[in-house]
Amino acid sequence: MKRQRHEKIALLMMALIVVGTVLFSGCNQTDSSQTNNFLGTWESQDTEAISLLGQKVIFFSNNTMFFNDCFYKWAIKEGILIVGLMDGSIQVALNYSFSNNDNTLTISSVTAAGNIAVYTKQ
Repeated sequence: MKRQRHEKIALLMMALIVVGTVLFSGCNQTDSSQTNNFLGTWESQDTEAISLLGQKVIFFSNNTMFFNDCFYKWAIKEGILIVGLMDGSIQVALNYSFSNNDNTLTISSVTAAGNIAVYTKQ
């Protein structure tokens, strides 16, 4: 069961890959002013959010994150949220924006129109 979930996540991530590998392997600088906004636990009741990253997403300061019972890497590169498997084999580029005094996080696919996830900071 868990394996099937991981395979589905991997397929979703592969479908969303644009230039994640290029962005992730490029310059090592990150936008630290935005990085701190991500840290912590985010939840959503939105079905699009749940299908994209899950109901609960936790961002850690060591650039790992946890969702759908797995850990992943994350980084901000040139204003794009990059999420990838821990081994770096699959990476996804996502647009993001903060609102409501940085308590609402909206994430959308760079490539797939309509995939918009809205999370609230816990």
